[in-house]
Amino acid sequence: MLTTTSISNLADFIAHNAKNIDSLKVTSFKRYGFNEMEGYQWDIVVKLYTAPRFRDKLIKLETNDSYMEDYWETETTSDKETISALEDALADSLNEYDFEG
Repeated sequence: MLTTTSISNLADFIAHNAKNIDSLKVTSFKRYGFNEMEGYQWDIVVKLYTAPRFRDKLIKLETNDSYMEDYWETETTSDKETISALEDALADSLNEYDFEG
C-alpha cells in the first residue's frame, strides 16, 4: 500500500495515471486524535480500480482537518458526507488528464 500525506499528490497521481484507472472508491476512513494545531487526524484508504492488465492499488492518505476542511460544507457535515465530497473531487481528477500530452 502506498502512503501519502498530501491530497494534491494523490489527485496528481490519479490524474497522471487516469488512462489506466477505471474508477476509485474510498474504502475506509478514520478520524481521531484531536490537537489544537491541526484538529483531528484522518487516515483514509482509497482503492484505485485499474484497467484489466494492471493490479488494483490501495493508497493510504494520512492528513488532518486543515486539509480536509475544503470538503466540509458546514460544521454539521458528517464524516461520511465529507468523505463522499473527497471521493467526488478525486474522481474529477480522472477527467483532468490530458490524453494528448
